[in-house]
Amino acid sequence: MHDRIAQLENLVLSLKDREGNSRAQHPSLFAEANLSADASQLPTSLGRISLENEETNYVEGSHWTAILDGIAELKNCFNDSDVPQRAESNTSRLGMESILQTRRAALIFGDVQHLDRDEILASLPPRSEMDGLLASYFNSKNINSLAIHGPTFLEEYDRFWECPAKASIMWIGLLFSMICLAAIHQQLAKPASDQQESLAQGFRELDGMQIYRDCVVQCLALAATPNSPTSVWILLGITVQIAFRMSYRRDGSHSSHLSPLQAEMRRRVWAIIFQLASAAAGQYGLPRMINASKVDTAEPRDVSDDALSPEMTELPPSRTDPGPSPIQFLVMKNRLMSTFNLVIDLVSSPKQVVSYAEVMKLDQILNEQFTSMPAALRMRSMSRQLTDTSDVILNRVFLALSFHKSRCILHRDYMLAGRSDRRYLYSRMSRINAALEIQHIQASLHEESQPGRRLHHDRWKYSALVKHIFLLATTILCVDLDYSLRDRNIESEIGDEFSDRIVGSLTKSYSIWLQSSDKSRESQKVTEMLRIVLGKARTKDESSMTASSNDSAFFLMGLYIQIPSSCTIPCNTG
Repeated sequence: MHDRIAQLENLVLSLKDREGNSRAQHPSLFAEANLSADASQLPTSLGRISLENEETNYVEGSHWTAILDGIAELKNCFNDSDVPQRAESNTSRLGMESILQTRRAALIFGDVQHLDRDEILASLPPRSEMDGLLASYFNSKNINSLAIHGPTFLEEYDRFWECPAKASIMWIGLLFSMICLAAIHQQLAKPASDQQESLAQGFRELDGMQIYRDCVVQCLALAATPNSPTSVWILLGITVQIAFRMSYRRDGSHSSHLSPLQAEMRRRVWAIIFQLASAAAGQYGLPRMINASKVDTAEPRDVSDDALSPEMTELPPSRTDPGPSPIQFLVMKNRLMSTFNLVIDLVSSPKQVVSYAEVMKLDQILNEQFTSMPAALRMRSMSRQLTDTSDVILNRVFLALSFHKSRCILHRDYMLAGRSDRRYLYSRMSRINAALEIQHIQASLHEESQPGRRLHHDRWKYSALVKHIFLLATTILCVDLDYSLRDRNIESEIGDEFSDRIVGSLTKSYSIWLQSSDKSRESQKVTEMLRIVLGKARTKDESSMTASSNDSAFFLMGLYIQIPSSCTIPCNTG
């Protein structure tokens, strides 16, 4: 069967080449054919979803195995278990290649011994051997060699041998990775041999490659910043790619192998992955991993586990109970996160200017999503949630923070313009109001997380997830207040009353950040920022009060005159 498939694949490729030649020779004929084709009549390819050995695999519709599914004789006949297994051989090039390909990724699985810097340096081969490997690396003309500027690296290489202790651990890791790639290239480029002496040498070289790989991992581990979110981001990326491979981004209804229960549970899993990946992108300030245009998985239905069973042939309808549920929260949060992703795409695009019409369009979508949310999930004061569980309260908090954070970021580019141009005043007001709402939530959570309060034992559920949002709001208000203090002689579209609200909110926030400043570098930075900005505001208020007192005194004496700010009023000591 596999021989027939290989033959068919060659036939498809040859037909494709012929089609390309025909297009080049007769472009007008193909142009007419394209114009006459009706897209609605064209077959749609959903890719290939297979369920083999309790593992779900997926390939795009452009993959050749998915194309073969369209042939009746071969459909459902292609199974990985049908592939003839090659006899184990360590006497050919295939044996070496197999060993190289089946080694587990030490960086991911942690299959490596922990070494210190001196032990890592001791693993380097002699310089004469390293010189040969590096020469092979640069002369191989592989694409990876383009990432290294040869002359600069060779200068650093000479300095390394003069004093290895001065080299950074990341540079040492780069050196190990280069000699490892060079050793692999040398091994694969050797002619095949069945001689025992040659095979023994080959396996010794494989052991050396493994040592080089392990040292690369050790260098990365030593260079890693403590408490860095990078590891979480990497793991999420791996999780997302595995989900792609297992077709979670495609709705389960496309596969006849999946039961209604399996399809629905896959929707739940994908909804969770989407939420985690989107939230992490916003938290770490990195591009999102999931392209919404490549996803057609439906939202999970709001049904309880008791309403689902493996034997069912059709899913029950969503529940009509007005009370909150975890599925309801998951769906609402993902809708807000989808719009948040659009906001990030708009304001972070390096190739387009942010149109104000687009900003207002997304602002309308956000407002509609937030106001149309089920009443059970809408934010309310803590005094009105006395009978609710902590999970319900936190779900409302998460939804409100997602909404306000999206508005803060959406109106970023027009906030400062709104100080002097009334056309963009809405953006400034929206961003500041959203930041003030976030700080109000921060104060409420801080109060409820004190010993003896309802959220004290649930702090771990939200503290790390929302801290970056509180930092965002604090920074926005500090920036706006700082501009107001610098431009205090220029008439602003927002009066002192609004500035007073900002000062009051930042003052409360300062006391909150100060309590954690001895445990977090971020808290230390934001505390110092608040101290400086609030200090400026206090100085301005004191100056205004002094000027007002002086003005009143001159009025009472009947001697009111306008005194330039550069002059000094001497004190009467007599």
